[in-house]
Amino acid sequence: MKMNKPTQTLLALAALAVPAQAAVTASYLGTQANMTDWRTSSVAKTYDPDGDNILGTDGYYLFGAAGENTTGVNAANGGLFSLPSYLGVTSGLTQAQFGYALIDNPVDGTPADIVSGTTSGAVTAVDSLIATITFTSGVPSDLVITLMNDNLTGAPTFGFDLRASDGTTVLATVNSFTQTDVPDWHSFDLSGITAGDSVQVWGLTNPGNTIRTTLLGGITFDVVPEPSSVGLVGLSMLGLLVRRRRS
Repeated sequence: MKMNKPTQTLLALAALAVPAQAAVTASYLGTQANMTDWRTSSVAKTYDPDGDNILGTDGYYLFGAAGENTTGVNAANGGLFSLPSYLGVTSGLTQAQFGYALIDNPVDGTPADIVSGTTSGAVTAVDSLIATITFTSGVPSDLVITLMNDNLTGAPTFGFDLRASDGTTVLATVNSFTQTDVPDWHSFDLSGITAGDSVQVWGLTNPGNTIRTTLLGGITFDVVPEPSSVGLVGLSMLGLLVRRRRS
């Protein structure tokens, strides 16, 4: 059937009005350094989006962790984890702990009760893929993920990239750490996430030096709350009042 010119124009405009599929984006929020009490709510968490002063409210993965309470330990890979239903974490690296920093026990809340651990691989002069986070159905569109490192004695990973699933497109970066052997927590905001997306965590090498680029102690997940319906209604009413005053 041949369409007339007005119909073709309307269809073209309608196609332009359909938003393109948004790709996942990431931004580095900041680092909270030298903190072991990641689950203690009386200690302020600078980059906790939900305001409960607990990192990993929605879930966490502590690589190679061990402690007094071993509930949740996966014997196959040595990690202590409780992941949200909308994502999975995979890593091809060895996980281990050798008396690293004590941190809060996320299972029962006991302070300084878990021996933290790390992913571990060969010393290398190239960037290394540490872990892949894959998102499934029900994933929130906005999420803060926090990477923990500097929980052990020895040369720390120089920095981290969050990369797209192609392994080359860099979404966000943090680097130039100061080693203290007390855990640092590096937070990133991920937005525009949909089911099927994945984000890779890469360890970066210090230019000119050969160091271990595979050391990551853990990842935590916290949902960024959406604006409440009450707040949206309030904004709508405010806009109505402004329009009435102008009329």
